[in-house]
Amino acid sequence: MRTRRNSSGQPMRILLADDEPKILEEYIHVLGKAACSSDRTELDDLEAELFGTPAAVADQHDFELYACHQGSEAVAAIDHALQKGRPFAVAFLDIRMPPGEDGIAAAERIRELDPFINIVFVTGFSDVRPEDIGRRVLPADKLMYCQKPLQPTELKQLAHALTTKWAAEWSLRTAKERLHQLMTSTSVVVYSCGYVHPYTCTYVSENIETGFGHAPRSFLDDAGFLDKTGTQRRQGSGTPGPLVH
Repeated sequence: MRTRRNSSGQPMRILLADDEPKILEEYIHVLGKAACSSDRTELDDLEAELFGTPAAVADQHDFELYACHQGSEAVAAIDHALQKGRPFAVAFLDIRMPPGEDGIAAAERIRELDPFINIVFVTGFSDVRPEDIGRRVLPADKLMYCQKPLQPTELKQLAHALTTKWAAEWSLRTAKERLHQLMTSTSVVVYSCGYVHPYTCTYVSENIETGFGHAPRSFLDDAGFLDKTGTQRRQGSGTPGPLVH
């Protein structure tokens, strides 16, 4: 099965949690490879209950899926994935999963472990308000609430959108972490794009305060502050570029 991958080359992982095994099979049928059961009549009935009128599902070869039956299993799977450095991008949770804890309680524990995973509640009950869930499971931009029946095409599109969002956020965080490591492990950098004196600073590395006791904003807000520090241009007075103390 070809899997959808993030920018690091790892498969995009989705966790599925529901207490009914046949519903988990239907998730896999929509988001992954076809279910293994040969009895499609029963599955078609469940598909109609979960997703409404059955429809043809194309492109069933995208994600690496992990299915579990209880909220506690979902929490354990998230924890294990983080320890292995292979986090899930999305978790689809049923709200009621007897006899164990409900999906909301599980989501609270999942959020404590992983602040970046997208959590989607899929339920056939209407007695739990999305606003109440939102107050317990933050942040709001990584939480969704879907009411059954959910069409297979809608589920597929939702999975694609949320995994793509997760991958973009992961790439941005990684780039920021690498930049921070680079800037904190190198010499202080003050960059000016000005051609003539006084030089206007456009970038000042954060470690300048630790190294020289000057706040970065001092260079950016005061065009003459550079002269006060005795900083000299590396390339020469007429060429824009980095400056060193």
